[in-house]
Amino acid sequence: MSLASFLPFPPGQTQVIEGRLDKGDNTLKGGEYVDVHKVEVTESGEFTVRLNGDFDGYLIVQPPDYATTKEGQLENDDWEGDLTESRIVVENAQVGTWTVAVTTASKGVGGSYRLSLDLPGAGGDDASPRSKRTERGELSADDPTLGGGEHFDRFEIELGAGDVLTARLESSDFDTYLALADADANSLVQNDDFEGSQSVSQIEYTAETAQQVILIATSAKKGETGSYVLTLLQAGEHGDGRHYSGELSEGDEALETGSFVDLESLRGTPGARLRVDVTSPEFDTLLFVMDGEGEIIDRNDDFEGDAKHSRVEFTVPAGGSYIVAVTSYAKAEGTYEVRITPLDGAPSGEAGESGPVVRTENGRLEKGDATLETGEFLDVYPLEVTEGEELHIELDSADFDAYLILVQLEGDPIQQDDFDGSTNPRLDYIATGTGTVNVVVTSAKPGETGDYALTIQRGSGTEEESALDTLTGELANGDSTLDTGEFYDSFEYEMVEGRTYLIAMSSADFNAYVG
Repeated sequence: MSLASFLPFPPGQTQVIEGRLDKGDNTLKGGEYVDVHKVEVTESGEFTVRLNGDFDGYLIVQPPDYATTKEGQLENDDWEGDLTESRIVVENAQVGTWTVAVTTASKGVGGSYRLSLDLPGAGGDDASPRSKRTERGELSADDPTLGGGEHFDRFEIELGAGDVLTARLESSDFDTYLALADADANSLVQNDDFEGSQSVSQIEYTAETAQQVILIATSAKKGETGSYVLTLLQAGEHGDGRHYSGELSEGDEALETGSFVDLESLRGTPGARLRVDVTSPEFDTLLFVMDGEGEIIDRNDDFEGDAKHSRVEFTVPAGGSYIVAVTSYAKAEGTYEVRITPLDGAPSGEAGESGPVVRTENGRLEKGDATLETGEFLDVYPLEVTEGEELHIELDSADFDAYLILVQLEGDPIQQDDFDGSTNPRLDYIATGTGTVNVVVTSAKPGETGDYALTIQRGSGTEEESALDTLTGELANGDSTLDTGEFYDSFEYEMVEGRTYLIAMSSADFNAYVG
Protein backbone atom coordinates (compact mmCIF):
# COMPACT_ATOMS: atom_id res chain seq x y z
CA MET A 1 0.00 0.00 0.00
CA SER A 2 1.49 3.36 -1.02
CA LEU A 3 0.39 6.66 0.52
CA ALA A 4 2.58 8.90 -1.64
CA SER A 5 -0.35 10.20 -3.70
CA PHE A 6 -2.29 11.15 -0.55
CA LEU A 7 0.43 13.40 0.92
CA PRO A 8 0.40 16.86 -0.67
CA PHE A 9 3.83 18.14 -1.64
CA PRO A 10 4.38 21.72 -2.78
CA PRO A 11 6.56 22.48 -5.81
CA GLY A 12 10.08 23.72 -5.23
CA GLN A 13 10.85 21.26 -2.43
CA THR A 14 12.49 17.84 -2.19
CA GLN A 15 10.18 14.86 -2.47
CA VAL A 16 11.59 11.63 -1.04
CA ILE A 17 10.39 8.16 -2.00
CA GLU A 18 11.67 5.10 -0.16
CA GLY A 19 11.27 1.71 -1.77
CA ARG A 20 12.76 -1.71 -2.35
CA LEU A 21 13.74 -3.75 -5.40
CA ASP A 22 13.02 -7.42 -4.84
CA LYS A 23 11.73 -10.65 -6.32
CA GLY A 24 8.28 -10.18 -7.79
CA ASP A 25 9.03 -6.69 -9.17
CA ASN A 26 8.81 -5.93 -12.86
CA THR A 27 12.05 -6.50 -14.77
CA LEU A 28 13.87 -4.96 -17.72
CA LYS A 29 14.80 -7.04 -20.77
CA GLY A 30 18.14 -7.87 -19.16
CA GLY A 31 16.44 -9.25 -16.02
CA GLU A 32 17.10 -6.25 -13.75
CA TYR A 33 14.34 -5.47 -11.22
CA VAL A 34 12.71 -2.06 -11.80
CA ASP A 35 10.34 0.33 -10.01
CA VAL A 36 8.71 3.08 -12.09
CA HIS A 37 7.60 6.40 -10.57
CA LYS A 38 5.56 9.17 -12.24
CA VAL A 39 6.58 12.70 -11.21
CA GLU A 40 4.61 15.87 -11.94
CA VAL A 41 6.73 18.90 -12.85
CA THR A 42 4.48 21.96 -12.67
CA GLU A 43 6.87 24.53 -14.11
CA SER A 44 10.12 24.67 -16.01
CA GLY A 45 13.39 24.74 -14.12
CA GLU A 46 16.16 22.57 -12.73
CA PHE A 47 15.00 19.06 -11.85
CA THR A 48 17.42 16.79 -9.95
CA VAL A 49 16.90 13.08 -9.35
CA ARG A 50 19.13 11.24 -6.85
CA LEU A 51 19.15 7.52 -6.11
CA ASN A 52 20.89 6.04 -3.06
CA GLY A 53 20.68 2.40 -2.08
CA ASP A 54 22.44 -0.61 -0.62
CA PHE A 55 23.06 -1.91 -4.15
CA ASP A 56 24.68 -0.67 -7.38
CA GLY A 57 21.76 1.43 -8.61
CA TYR A 58 20.93 2.69 -12.10
CA LEU A 59 18.67 5.65 -12.94
CA ILE A 60 16.59 6.19 -16.08
CA VAL A 61 14.65 9.45 -16.54
CA GLN A 62 12.27 10.11 -19.44
CA PRO A 63 10.64 13.48 -20.33
CA PRO A 64 6.86 13.87 -20.75
CA ASP A 65 6.97 13.50 -24.57
CA TYR A 66 9.29 10.49 -24.64
CA ALA A 67 6.50 8.05 -25.57
CA THR A 68 5.94 9.86 -28.87
CA THR A 69 9.39 11.25 -29.70
CA LYS A 70 11.64 8.51 -28.22
CA GLU A 71 14.09 11.32 -27.47
CA GLY A 72 15.51 12.87 -24.32
CA GLN A 73 16.01 9.76 -22.18
CA LEU A 74 18.74 10.25 -19.56
CA GLU A 75 20.64 7.52 -17.73
CA ASN A 76 23.25 7.36 -14.96
CA ASP A 77 25.00 4.52 -13.19
CA ASP A 78 27.68 5.62 -10.71
CA TRP A 79 27.65 9.32 -9.78
CA GLU A 80 31.26 10.45 -9.47
CA GLY A 81 32.35 6.81 -9.11
CA ASP A 82 30.06 6.06 -6.15
CA LEU A 83 28.44 2.64 -6.68
CA THR A 84 25.65 3.45 -4.20
CA GLU A 85 24.53 6.73 -5.81
CA SER A 86 23.13 7.65 -9.22
CA ARG A 87 22.16 11.21 -10.12
CA ILE A 88 20.60 13.02 -13.07
CA VAL A 89 20.24 16.81 -13.36
CA VAL A 90 17.82 18.26 -15.93
CA GLU A 91 18.56 21.98 -16.29
CA ASN A 92 15.37 23.10 -18.09
CA ALA A 93 12.81 20.44 -17.32
CA GLN A 94 9.60 20.40 -19.37
CA VAL A 95 6.30 20.86 -17.58
CA GLY A 96 4.40 17.57 -17.46
CA THR A 97 4.62 14.01 -16.19
CA TRP A 98 8.17 12.65 -16.05
CA THR A 99 8.99 8.97 -15.75
CA VAL A 100 11.69 7.94 -13.27
CA ALA A 101 12.82 4.30 -13.34
CA VAL A 102 14.86 2.85 -10.47
CA THR A 103 16.79 -0.27 -11.40
CA THR A 104 20.16 -1.97 -10.87
CA ALA A 105 23.37 -2.30 -12.84
CA SER A 106 23.25 -6.11 -12.56
CA LYS A 107 20.59 -8.75 -13.13
CA GLY A 108 18.80 -10.20 -10.11
CA VAL A 109 20.17 -7.73 -7.54
CA GLY A 110 17.79 -6.07 -5.07
CA GLY A 111 17.67 -4.02 -1.89
CA SER A 112 16.29 -0.87 -0.25
CA TYR A 113 16.65 2.56 -1.86
CA ARG A 114 15.92 6.25 -1.32
CA LEU A 115 14.85 8.36 -4.30
CA SER A 116 15.14 12.16 -3.85
CA LEU A 117 13.37 14.45 -6.31
CA ASP A 118 14.38 18.13 -6.26
CA LEU A 119 11.48 19.74 -8.11
CA PRO A 120 11.75 23.13 -9.82
CA GLY A 121 10.80 26.07 -7.57
CA ALA A 122 7.99 28.45 -8.33
CA GLY A 123 7.86 32.21 -8.73
CA GLY A 124 11.56 33.13 -8.73
CA ASP A 125 13.84 34.21 -5.92
CA ASP A 126 11.70 37.19 -4.86
CA ALA A 127 8.39 35.32 -4.73
CA SER A 128 9.29 32.85 -1.98
CA PRO A 129 10.93 33.21 1.43
CA ARG A 130 13.08 30.23 0.41
CA SER A 131 15.12 30.92 -2.74
CA LYS A 132 17.51 28.58 -4.50
CA ARG A 133 20.26 29.55 -6.93
CA THR A 134 22.62 27.27 -8.81
CA GLU A 135 25.89 28.47 -10.31
CA ARG A 136 27.84 26.25 -12.71
CA GLY A 137 31.37 27.56 -13.04
CA GLU A 138 35.00 26.71 -13.55
CA LEU A 139 38.26 27.47 -11.79
CA SER A 140 40.80 28.22 -14.51
CA ALA A 141 44.42 29.34 -14.79
CA ASP A 142 43.16 32.83 -15.72
CA ASP A 143 41.22 33.32 -12.45
CA PRO A 144 42.67 35.48 -9.65
CA THR A 145 44.45 33.66 -6.83
CA LEU A 146 44.52 33.77 -3.05
CA GLY A 147 47.71 34.31 -1.07
CA GLY A 148 48.49 30.59 -1.20
CA GLY A 149 48.08 30.38 -4.97
CA GLU A 150 44.57 28.90 -5.08
CA HIS A 151 42.34 30.11 -7.94
CA PHE A 152 38.94 31.43 -6.84
CA ASP A 153 35.58 32.83 -7.95
CA ARG A 154 33.82 35.53 -5.89
CA PHE A 155 30.06 35.96 -5.28
CA GLU A 156 28.38 38.92 -3.54
CA ILE A 157 25.15 38.06 -1.68
CA GLU A 158 22.65 40.39 0.03
CA LEU A 159 21.14 38.99 3.26
CA GLY A 160 18.27 40.31 5.34
CA ALA A 161 18.11 40.21 9.12
CA GLY A 162 17.51 36.62 10.21
CA ASP A 163 18.22 35.17 6.76
CA VAL A 164 19.92 31.78 6.72
CA LEU A 165 22.36 31.11 3.87
CA THR A 166 23.41 27.57 2.99
CA ALA A 167 26.13 27.23 0.34
CA ARG A 168 27.28 23.91 -1.14
CA LEU A 169 30.24 23.55 -3.54
CA GLU A 170 30.70 20.29 -5.48
CA SER A 171 33.40 19.27 -7.95
CA SER A 172 34.82 16.04 -9.35
CA ASP A 173 37.94 17.89 -10.62
CA PHE A 174 39.48 19.43 -7.49
CA ASP A 175 39.45 19.43 -3.67
CA THR A 176 36.75 22.04 -2.91
CA TYR A 177 36.94 24.84 -0.33
CA LEU A 178 34.33 27.46 0.66
CA ALA A 179 34.88 30.67 2.62
CA LEU A 180 32.38 33.37 3.64
CA ALA A 181 33.38 36.89 4.73
CA ASP A 182 31.59 40.16 5.46
CA ALA A 183 31.93 43.28 3.29
CA ASP A 184 35.07 44.28 5.23
CA ALA A 185 36.75 40.94 4.48
CA ASN A 186 36.34 39.63 8.03
CA SER A 187 36.04 35.84 7.97
CA LEU A 188 32.62 34.46 9.01
CA VAL A 189 32.73 30.71 8.28
CA GLN A 190 34.82 28.26 6.23
CA ASN A 191 34.66 24.60 5.21
CA ASP A 192 37.02 22.24 3.42
CA ASP A 193 35.77 18.61 3.37
CA PHE A 194 32.05 18.36 4.18
CA GLU A 195 31.30 15.07 5.99
CA GLY A 196 34.78 13.86 5.00
CA SER A 197 34.34 14.29 1.23
CA GLN A 198 37.10 16.15 -0.63
CA SER A 199 34.69 16.84 -3.50
CA VAL A 200 32.07 18.68 -1.37
CA SER A 201 32.26 21.77 0.86
CA GLN A 202 29.21 23.18 2.66
CA ILE A 203 28.63 26.10 5.03
CA GLU A 204 25.64 27.63 6.81
CA TYR A 205 25.40 31.19 8.13
CA THR A 206 22.64 33.18 9.88
CA ALA A 207 22.69 36.97 9.45
CA GLU A 208 21.89 38.83 12.66
CA THR A 209 21.41 42.09 10.72
CA ALA A 210 20.92 43.00 7.06
CA GLN A 211 24.32 42.79 5.38
CA GLN A 212 26.30 42.00 2.26
CA VAL A 213 28.53 38.92 2.41
CA ILE A 214 31.28 37.68 0.08
CA LEU A 215 31.41 33.98 -0.82
CA ILE A 216 34.68 32.56 -2.15
CA ALA A 217 34.58 29.30 -4.14
CA THR A 218 38.10 27.92 -4.36
CA SER A 219 40.26 24.82 -3.95
CA ALA A 220 42.11 23.41 -0.99
CA LYS A 221 45.36 23.12 -2.92
CA LYS A 222 47.43 25.55 -4.94
CA GLY A 223 46.82 25.75 -8.70
CA GLU A 224 43.92 23.30 -8.92
CA THR A 225 41.40 23.91 -11.73
CA GLY A 226 38.18 22.35 -13.02
CA SER A 227 34.41 22.70 -13.21
CA TYR A 228 32.09 22.96 -10.21
CA VAL A 229 28.47 23.36 -9.13
CA LEU A 230 27.65 25.92 -6.43
CA THR A 231 24.18 25.76 -4.82
CA LEU A 232 22.94 28.68 -2.71
CA LEU A 233 19.84 28.29 -0.55
CA GLN A 234 18.59 31.44 1.16
CA ALA A 235 15.82 31.06 3.77
CA GLY A 236 14.20 34.10 5.38
CA GLU A 237 12.57 34.52 8.78
CA HIS A 238 9.78 36.87 9.99
CA GLY A 239 11.10 38.94 12.87
CA ASP A 240 11.61 36.64 15.84
CA GLY A 241 9.89 33.82 13.97
CA ARG A 242 6.94 33.73 16.37
CA HIS A 243 4.17 35.78 14.75
CA TYR A 244 3.35 36.71 11.17
CA SER A 245 0.35 37.08 8.91
CA GLY A 246 -0.29 36.21 5.28
CA GLU A 247 -2.92 35.68 2.63
CA LEU A 248 -3.86 32.81 0.33
CA SER A 249 -4.76 34.22 -3.07
CA GLU A 250 -4.70 33.64 -6.81
CA GLY A 251 -1.12 33.42 -8.02
CA ASP A 252 0.15 31.49 -4.96
CA GLU A 253 1.72 28.08 -5.33
CA ALA A 254 -0.88 25.30 -5.34
CA LEU A 255 -1.09 21.70 -4.13
CA GLU A 256 -2.28 18.82 -6.31
CA THR A 257 -5.75 19.35 -4.80
CA GLY A 258 -5.81 22.89 -6.22
CA SER A 259 -5.61 24.57 -2.81
CA PHE A 260 -3.26 27.54 -2.55
CA VAL A 261 -0.28 27.17 -0.20
CA ASP A 262 2.21 29.56 1.46
CA LEU A 263 5.60 28.25 2.62
CA GLU A 264 7.84 29.79 5.27
CA SER A 265 11.38 28.47 5.88
CA LEU A 266 12.37 29.15 9.49
CA ARG A 267 15.10 28.35 12.01
CA GLY A 268 14.86 27.02 15.54
CA THR A 269 17.06 25.54 18.22
CA PRO A 270 17.60 21.84 17.41
CA GLY A 271 15.66 19.68 19.86
CA ALA A 272 13.41 22.53 21.06
CA ARG A 273 9.66 21.96 21.29
CA LEU A 274 7.51 24.47 19.36
CA ARG A 275 3.79 24.99 18.88
CA VAL A 276 2.53 26.39 15.56
CA ASP A 277 -0.99 27.85 15.48
CA VAL A 278 -2.71 28.98 12.28
CA THR A 279 -6.01 30.87 12.42
CA SER A 280 -8.14 32.49 9.73
CA PRO A 281 -11.43 34.39 9.81
CA GLU A 282 -12.15 33.37 6.22
CA PHE A 283 -11.27 29.73 5.42
CA ASP A 284 -10.90 26.20 6.81
CA THR A 285 -7.20 26.07 7.70
CA LEU A 286 -4.84 23.13 7.07
CA LEU A 287 -1.29 23.19 8.49
CA PHE A 288 1.81 21.19 7.61
CA VAL A 289 5.19 21.37 9.37
CA MET A 290 8.14 19.91 7.45
CA ASP A 291 11.85 19.56 8.04
CA GLY A 292 14.40 21.49 5.99
CA GLU A 293 14.31 18.85 3.24
CA GLY A 294 10.54 18.99 2.86
CA GLU A 295 9.75 15.78 4.77
CA ILE A 296 6.43 16.11 6.63
CA ILE A 297 6.90 16.11 10.42
CA ASP A 298 3.24 16.62 11.32
CA ARG A 299 -0.05 18.09 10.06
CA ASN A 300 -3.39 19.24 11.47
CA ASP A 301 -6.75 20.27 10.04
CA ASP A 302 -9.28 21.26 12.73
CA PHE A 303 -7.80 21.80 16.19
CA GLU A 304 -10.36 20.75 18.83
CA GLY A 305 -13.06 20.78 16.14
CA ASP A 306 -12.47 24.40 15.08
CA ALA A 307 -12.37 24.49 11.26
CA LYS A 308 -10.56 27.84 11.25
CA HIS A 309 -7.78 26.87 13.64
CA SER A 310 -4.96 24.35 13.06
CA ARG A 311 -2.21 23.47 15.54
CA VAL A 312 0.95 21.36 15.42
CA GLU A 313 3.42 20.74 18.23
CA PHE A 314 6.78 19.35 17.15
CA THR A 315 10.48 19.01 17.92
CA VAL A 316 12.87 21.14 15.84
CA PRO A 317 15.00 18.79 13.67
CA ALA A 318 18.73 18.34 14.23
CA GLY A 319 19.69 20.81 11.51
CA GLY A 320 17.51 23.58 12.99
CA SER A 321 15.62 24.25 9.73
CA TYR A 322 11.88 23.68 9.36
CA ILE A 323 9.12 24.75 6.99
CA VAL A 324 5.60 25.92 7.86
CA ALA A 325 3.07 25.32 5.07
CA VAL A 326 -0.31 27.07 5.38
CA THR A 327 -3.10 25.95 3.07
CA SER A 328 -6.87 25.38 3.13
CA TYR A 329 -8.89 22.18 3.44
CA ALA A 330 -10.76 23.08 0.25
CA LYS A 331 -9.60 25.64 -2.31
CA ALA A 332 -10.14 29.07 -0.77
CA GLU A 333 -8.69 32.55 -0.46
CA GLY A 334 -8.28 34.75 2.60
CA THR A 335 -6.02 36.12 5.33
CA TYR A 336 -4.44 34.13 8.15
CA GLU A 337 -2.14 34.51 11.16
CA VAL A 338 0.65 32.19 12.30
CA ARG A 339 1.93 32.14 15.88
CA ILE A 340 4.97 30.05 16.84
CA THR A 341 5.32 29.50 20.58
CA PRO A 342 8.22 27.78 22.42
CA LEU A 343 7.12 24.96 24.72
CA ASP A 344 8.75 23.73 27.90
CA GLY A 345 9.58 20.03 27.93
CA ALA A 346 7.50 17.33 26.26
CA PRO A 347 4.35 17.61 24.11
CA SER A 348 1.18 18.80 25.79
CA GLY A 349 -1.26 16.23 27.16
CA GLU A 350 -2.16 14.78 30.51
CA ALA A 351 -0.47 11.64 31.74
CA GLY A 352 -2.65 8.68 32.60
CA GLU A 353 -2.40 4.93 32.84
CA SER A 354 -1.44 4.71 29.18
CA GLY A 355 1.21 7.44 29.26
CA PRO A 356 1.05 11.05 28.04
CA VAL A 357 -1.20 11.98 25.13
CA VAL A 358 0.97 12.66 22.09
CA ARG A 359 -1.77 13.75 19.76
CA THR A 360 -5.55 14.12 19.52
CA GLU A 361 -7.32 14.68 16.21
CA ASN A 362 -11.01 15.39 15.73
CA GLY A 363 -11.68 14.87 12.04
CA ARG A 364 -14.24 13.78 9.50
CA LEU A 365 -14.34 11.31 6.63
CA GLU A 366 -16.31 12.84 3.79
CA LYS A 367 -16.68 13.04 0.03
CA GLY A 368 -13.66 14.70 -1.54
CA ASP A 369 -11.19 12.89 0.75
CA ALA A 370 -8.57 10.59 -0.72
CA THR A 371 -9.69 6.97 -0.99
CA LEU A 372 -8.22 3.51 -0.83
CA GLU A 373 -8.33 1.41 -3.99
CA THR A 374 -11.43 -0.30 -2.59
CA GLY A 375 -13.31 2.99 -2.17
CA GLU A 376 -12.98 3.81 1.54
CA PHE A 377 -12.33 7.49 2.38
CA LEU A 378 -9.19 8.15 4.43
CA ASP A 379 -7.22 10.75 6.38
CA VAL A 380 -3.46 10.39 6.92
CA TYR A 381 -1.50 11.58 9.99
CA PRO A 382 2.33 11.39 9.79
CA LEU A 383 3.99 10.72 13.16
CA GLU A 384 7.66 10.86 14.18
CA VAL A 385 8.79 7.80 16.20
CA THR A 386 12.06 6.59 17.69
CA GLU A 387 13.25 2.98 17.73
CA GLY A 388 11.78 1.03 20.65
CA GLU A 389 9.11 3.64 21.36
CA GLU A 390 5.71 2.18 22.23
CA LEU A 391 2.44 3.76 21.10
CA HIS A 392 -1.21 3.10 21.89
CA ILE A 393 -3.63 4.33 19.20
CA GLU A 394 -7.41 4.62 19.60
CA LEU A 395 -9.97 5.51 16.92
CA ASP A 396 -13.58 6.24 17.89
CA SER A 397 -16.59 7.07 15.72
CA ALA A 398 -20.33 6.91 16.27
CA ASP A 399 -20.98 7.45 12.56
CA PHE A 400 -19.14 4.60 10.80
CA ASP A 401 -17.34 1.30 11.33
CA ALA A 402 -13.85 2.67 12.04
CA TYR A 403 -10.68 1.04 10.68
CA LEU A 404 -7.05 1.80 11.57
CA ILE A 405 -3.96 1.31 9.39
CA LEU A 406 -0.41 2.01 10.52
CA VAL A 407 2.15 2.25 7.70
CA GLN A 408 5.50 1.25 9.19
CA LEU A 409 9.00 2.35 8.22
CA GLU A 410 9.52 -1.15 6.81
CA GLY A 411 7.27 -4.14 6.31
CA ASP A 412 3.56 -4.51 5.62
CA PRO A 413 1.05 -2.06 7.09
CA ILE A 414 -0.55 -3.05 10.41
CA GLN A 415 -4.35 -3.08 10.20
CA GLN A 416 -6.96 -3.15 12.96
CA ASP A 417 -10.75 -3.28 12.62
CA ASP A 418 -12.89 -4.08 15.66
CA PHE A 419 -11.67 -4.16 19.27
CA ASP A 420 -13.30 -6.27 22.00
CA GLY A 421 -16.63 -6.43 20.14
CA SER A 422 -16.69 -2.71 19.41
CA THR A 423 -16.40 -1.10 15.95
CA ASN A 424 -13.81 1.30 17.41
CA PRO A 425 -10.31 -0.16 16.90
CA ARG A 426 -7.32 -0.05 19.25
CA LEU A 427 -3.72 -0.68 18.21
CA ASP A 428 -0.47 -1.11 20.18
CA TYR A 429 2.78 -0.59 18.29
CA ILE A 430 6.50 -0.79 19.07
CA ALA A 431 8.60 1.22 16.60
CA THR A 432 11.23 -0.90 14.85
CA GLY A 433 13.24 2.14 13.77
CA THR A 434 13.48 5.93 13.93
CA GLY A 435 11.60 8.00 11.34
CA THR A 436 8.07 8.84 10.16
CA VAL A 437 5.18 6.39 10.25
CA ASN A 438 1.71 7.16 8.87
CA VAL A 439 -1.47 6.60 10.88
CA VAL A 440 -4.38 6.13 8.46
CA VAL A 441 -7.98 6.69 9.57
CA THR A 442 -10.51 4.99 7.31
CA SER A 443 -13.67 2.87 7.42
CA ALA A 444 -14.36 -0.85 7.15
CA LYS A 445 -16.76 -0.33 4.24
CA PRO A 446 -16.50 1.78 1.06
CA GLY A 447 -18.16 5.19 1.03
CA GLU A 448 -18.76 5.54 4.79
CA THR A 449 -18.54 9.09 6.16
CA GLY A 450 -18.75 10.81 9.52
CA ASP A 451 -16.92 12.35 12.47
CA TYR A 452 -14.17 10.60 14.42
CA ALA A 453 -11.68 11.11 17.25
CA LEU A 454 -8.12 9.81 17.00
CA THR A 455 -5.95 9.58 20.13
CA ILE A 456 -2.27 8.59 20.17
CA GLN A 457 -0.55 7.91 23.50
CA ARG A 458 2.88 6.89 24.69
CA GLY A 459 2.76 3.43 26.24
CA SER A 460 0.82 0.24 25.53
CA GLY A 461 -2.60 1.10 26.94
CA THR A 462 -2.27 -1.80 29.43
CA GLU A 463 -1.15 -1.88 33.05
CA GLU A 464 1.76 -4.20 32.27
CA GLU A 465 5.03 -2.50 31.48
CA SER A 466 6.19 -3.40 27.97
CA ALA A 467 9.68 -4.12 26.71
CA LEU A 468 11.31 -4.51 23.33
CA ASP A 469 13.21 -7.82 23.38
CA THR A 470 15.99 -8.35 20.87
CA LEU A 471 17.37 -11.83 20.27
CA THR A 472 20.30 -12.74 18.04
CA GLY A 473 21.03 -16.16 16.66
CA GLU A 474 22.43 -18.17 13.80
CA LEU A 475 21.02 -20.80 11.47
CA ALA A 476 23.66 -23.47 10.96
CA ASN A 477 24.24 -27.11 10.14
CA GLY A 478 22.99 -29.22 13.03
CA ASP A 479 19.88 -27.07 13.68
CA SER A 480 16.44 -28.62 13.50
CA THR A 481 14.82 -28.55 10.06
CA LEU A 482 11.30 -28.19 8.74
CA ASP A 483 9.81 -30.96 6.60
CA THR A 484 10.87 -28.97 3.54
CA GLY A 485 14.51 -28.81 4.67
CA GLU A 486 14.85 -25.26 6.08
CA PHE A 487 16.89 -24.86 9.30
CA TYR A 488 15.02 -23.19 12.18
CA ASP A 489 15.40 -21.94 15.76
CA SER A 490 12.44 -21.76 18.16
CA PHE A 491 11.80 -19.41 21.10
CA GLU A 492 9.20 -19.39 23.88
CA TYR A 493 7.69 -16.05 24.91
CA GLU A 494 5.00 -15.24 27.49
CA MET A 495 2.27 -13.04 25.96
CA VAL A 496 -0.49 -11.05 27.67
CA GLU A 497 -4.04 -11.71 26.51
CA GLY A 498 -5.53 -8.82 24.53
CA ARG A 499 -2.23 -7.15 23.66
CA THR A 500 -0.88 -6.69 20.15
CA TYR A 501 2.69 -7.86 19.53
CA LEU A 502 4.97 -7.04 16.63
CA ILE A 503 7.62 -9.66 15.81
CA ALA A 504 10.24 -8.61 13.28
CA MET A 505 13.20 -10.59 11.94
CA SER A 506 16.07 -9.49 9.73
CA SER A 507 19.22 -11.07 8.29
CA ALA A 508 21.94 -9.91 5.93
CA ASP A 509 22.81 -13.55 5.09
CA PHE A 510 19.53 -15.20 4.01
CA ASN A 511 15.89 -14.60 3.07
CA ALA A 512 14.33 -14.36 6.54
CA TYR A 513 11.00 -15.97 7.46
CA VAL A 514 9.24 -15.85 10.82
CA GLY A 515 6.22 -17.88 11.82
